[in-house]
Amino acid sequence: MPYFLNLGVAKNNPSIDCMGYLINFNLLEIKLMQGIKSRMKKLNFCNKYIAIVIGVLLSLVAPPSCANEEEWNIHLEPMYMAAYGNDTRIADIVAISTDLGSGGRFSQTASGAVNLGMNDNFAIRGELEYRKNGWGWGASGWGVNANGAKSGGPFNSDFILGPGPTPPTVNETQVILWNETLFSPPIRQNGLAFQAKNNLDIWNTDLYAIRTLAKNTENQLDLTFGVKIGNMDNKRQESVDNAFFFSSFPGVGILTIGKARHTSQANFNVMAGPSIGIKSLTRFGKHKVEGLLNQSVLIGEIEQKASFQLETAGVGFAPEFSSQTFSRKGTDVVPITEIKFKYMYEVTDHLSLGFGAFASIWWNVPLSPEFSHVSSFNPGTWKLRESTLSFVGGMGSISYRF
Repeated sequence: MPYFLNLGVAKNNPSIDCMGYLINFNLLEIKLMQGIKSRMKKLNFCNKYIAIVIGVLLSLVAPPSCANEEEWNIHLEPMYMAAYGNDTRIADIVAISTDLGSGGRFSQTASGAVNLGMNDNFAIRGELEYRKNGWGWGASGWGVNANGAKSGGPFNSDFILGPGPTPPTVNETQVILWNETLFSPPIRQNGLAFQAKNNLDIWNTDLYAIRTLAKNTENQLDLTFGVKIGNMDNKRQESVDNAFFFSSFPGVGILTIGKARHTSQANFNVMAGPSIGIKSLTRFGKHKVEGLLNQSVLIGEIEQKASFQLETAGVGFAPEFSSQTFSRKGTDVVPITEIKFKYMYEVTDHLSLGFGAFASIWWNVPLSPEFSHVSSFNPGTWKLRESTLSFVGGMGSISYRF
């Protein structure tokens, strides 16, 4: 049928026209159903994704299925600990030989630096925890006293006479301390001697809540959050006897023989701040591996103070005394990072023995001030010290669970 006749028939025949609309409607319905099915597939995928996300979030607030048990844990961890970051260079020793027959020409024959470090020390870390239904609380803490000491002398200056008319040679040992050159005067019974001490006393405690994030028969992951409380004292001391040097202190005389002592310290009041950490535990039969990563901050007042006393007798003068003092107070913030790794073996259902390693890093800690006798005609000054302290040690472990 010609196209124009077909149009005419369609226009003049309502049944044909309705059938065309019906066919078009059926096609539209098929396309619509296909679109709905496609969207339903995407919706189902989104629902699965949303369900996974919600499940992860709920795991943070819902107790793990296997955490419905109550237990106490006690850990005793003796450590052999080394302290780093408070090492100081306190003096330099220089041996000088002067030939008086060559116009006072001298030559340096030997030199060495005197560094004051911290000795390794015994420390104990303890931990107590209670857990029930995925929640719990705990307390842990440790402390250490680290110290170091150095001494030198007596150092003497002496004349060495050559044969016949040969001019003598003067041998002397100089000690550069507080940026000042010190030495023993010639023809003196007692030589120059010095001593130095450095002490660091520290303790800290964590009080925290425990939230079990995930747990099964072999693995466990916990979140800890709470407060850290701590204290630190650093004391430093240097002294020298029978020193022959050019003094800068008023009323003492320029060329002096005597003794001096410098004492400085940094004292923390009890400080406190927030703490958060992650603990993990993995079991392999009777073998267990435990890990800890904790970050905390101590906030509080720190006092730094120092004093310098000088007792001298200027050549031709009576003994005189001089002293200087320094003090500074301020609020400081000390971040602390702690890491622990420990292996344990279950001897019984309740008792475990093991060993591991522990590290505590105290960032940017104010320490005892450093004294400097900067020139021969000006009073000394103090320099504030700040350093990152690292406490690292190997540990044994005794754990009891009930």
